[in-house]
Amino acid sequence: MKIRYHVILLSVCCVTILNSCSSGEYEFENSLHIDPGEIPDSLLQVVLTDKAEKTAQFEQLFSSVVESGQNLRRFYDIVFRYRDSRLLPLYYRILTSESEHPFFRAAAITVIGETGNGEDFEKLLAEWKTERNDLVREYLANALGKTADSSRLPQLTGLAEKERNGYVRKTLEAAIDRASGGRRVKIAYLPLFDTTRYRRLKTFPSESPRAEFSLTARKKLSPELSQFIPMVKDRLFPHMQYKQCRSIYEKVGQPFSSFGLAGVDHVGEDSGWLFEGMPVHAVTDGRVALIQHEESWGCLVGIESVLEDYKQVCIYYGHLSANPDVYLGKIVEAGDKIGEIGPSFSFQNGGYRAHLHLGIEKASIADAVIAGYHEKVDHWYDPMAFIGGSLLQGKNSGAN
Repeated sequence: MKIRYHVILLSVCCVTILNSCSSGEYEFENSLHIDPGEIPDSLLQVVLTDKAEKTAQFEQLFSSVVESGQNLRRFYDIVFRYRDSRLLPLYYRILTSESEHPFFRAAAITVIGETGNGEDFEKLLAEWKTERNDLVREYLANALGKTADSSRLPQLTGLAEKERNGYVRKTLEAAIDRASGGRRVKIAYLPLFDTTRYRRLKTFPSESPRAEFSLTARKKLSPELSQFIPMVKDRLFPHMQYKQCRSIYEKVGQPFSSFGLAGVDHVGEDSGWLFEGMPVHAVTDGRVALIQHEESWGCLVGIESVLEDYKQVCIYYGHLSANPDVYLGKIVEAGDKIGEIGPSFSFQNGGYRAHLHLGIEKASIADAVIAGYHEKVDHWYDPMAFIGGSLLQGKNSGAN
């Protein structure tokens, strides 16, 4: 796989590295596709009109927010919480409105994918044919897989064969696997809305781990299988626009670089803030060694890899949704879709605002600590250095 790096100046971000890895006829590009920036208030008008399209509970929740004088700029934490097919006209209006921010359009696609059916597949496919934003297209690819059945396989296969964006292509391949196996995602949950802190919140009491999850107990790979882990050939960023936009970190009050953060000893990097439903891809080749769910991590996938120097690492993808695209023991290649960023303030993601925690531990699964915080960060790799710096062979990796 040929690796090319380009240094560019993004108008909304700092000077940074674009990771562009070509494989055959498609490329993985870490360029910026959506800058949430100051998310516009215009969506509020869309949501508060046409009352017939909303459930009474939805209206009541919004009324309480307005009457209490809470910050309406944070209303998007509520808008996309509901998985109710009666709200589909509202989400389609957001998706198809030219005036709406692509951030909201992507969020609407996530809800449509999880509540729609075969008819929605055709509507999403129509949007696909005219969409030019790569990240929105990846959201569409993901939703197509959730609304498809086996009869749609030829259409999905045709899309994948023509796709040149590596992230979108891998998401289409995961959609094909999902449609082939009949896996359908139908998640019903409600939010706990709280403007006090961005940190962890108690999850809504209607969520039942027994009813919603099959991953409540840790599933860990037998150490004997570690000898069959493939050696790393490529290293990619786990999702589009990884560490590409400072404005979103400012919006949620998070540091742009969180690895080894003084005072908390954070042993990973957080990214993808607010982008719930964003597809997450394998950073390296490896074998799925851990799938679990617990209160702090939410849904967690761990992949064990063997580096070029034959040392083993475990890479953790935390705060995912409850429907990973991998299973314990599966061999993955760099770029394969492993899951999605879980919804904000949900049992699925551990109660945080939506984001991905990427941790790279210098250990095999048998010796791993599996932690988000630790007193010694030298037991973990800095993800930016691991993914980008090592491939740059000592060159300046740009501002981080």
